[in-house]
Formats: sequence, C-alpha cells, structure tokens
Amino acid sequence: MGCLTGARPERLRSAEPVVRSFAARFPWPVRYVSEPEPGIPIARNRAILRQSRYGITRANMLLPRRPLGCALLHCTMSGAAMLGIDVLKLPAVLVKGRAGLADGVALIARGTGVFSGAMGRKRQEYAR
Repeated sequence: MGCLTGARPERLRSAEPVVRSFAARFPWPVRYVSEPEPGIPIARNRAILRQSRYGITRANMLLPRRPLGCALLHCTMSGAAMLGIDVLKLPAVLVKGRAGLADGVALIARGTGVFSGAMGRKRQEYAR
C-alpha cells in the first residue's frame, strides 16, 4: 500500500491493537475502521459539503420568490453576515477546541453556498 501522507511506511502505526484491547473491555460492540485517506476524515468533508449545499438551496429557494435585485441583495447580505459571524466566533476555538472550529467551518461553508447559489449554482438539499 502506498503512503499518501509523505511519512515513511515503517513510521506509520495502526490504532487497531488499541481498539481491540478497548473492545475487549467495552460492554458494546466496537469495530475498527480505517480511513481510505489518512488525515482527512470523510465525515467532516461530507458535513462541510452538506452545509454548502444547504446554503445553495437557501439561495435557490429565495431567487424565484422575490425580484432579482432584491433576492441578490438578500443573498449577498445573508452570506456576508454568515461569514462575519464566523469571524467573530473564531475566538471560541480557544475555548471549545475542535467543536468551535467545526461550527465556524460549517458557517463559512453555508455562507459561501449562499453566494454560489445566488450566482446561479443549482442544488436541492433539505435539512432533515
């Protein structure tokens, strides 16, 4: 198997033995799952893409309901507000850690989705 991270393969360690020892003591089933792309969690990427699609859908729902100039102004203002709020929330990373960073990145993705939806990108994604 090729090394995608740039480190030498002999230096890469698997967490599988740790997970096995934990699974032996844990009352519920535990499974070891390796990521096909080390260092890039698939769940995080899917969540960011989902937020972007929500933003695009938000703009797509607004554009046909209002006059074009008013809808573009609304999308521009709401997208800019999302990005501005995210900049103000960034210091929360120091307190919340990764959860604060995830909130900020999700808001950036949604704001940029609103911008791209206002510029004509089409998508339909509804929150469940």
